[in-house]
Amino acid sequence: MTKKEIFQKIRLVEVSQNSWELENLLLLTTLTDEQIAIVLTPLIEEERENGNGEVIYDNDIMVQILSDKYPKDFILSYGQPDYLTI
Repeated sequence: MTKKEIFQKIRLVEVSQNSWELENLLLLTTLTDEQIAIVLTPLIEEERENGNGEVIYDNDIMVQILSDKYPKDFILSYGQPDYLTI
């Protein structure tokens, strides 16, 4: 993907995985919602089926799995955005 293509497709996406807002995954990416959901939904469902609250896939692992699945796309994860007050 060229720089121009990246700039045309890039967007900020917040992926809500559960009721804990602090665990949301914040991505700067060229992926579509569908691409993200296809990869992450089975992982999230596996954790839910586990039932004991154990984290199997943390956000870093999820980003790595997305990157492995879509190596030509741009995927950058943020922990917390920076805030600027003027």
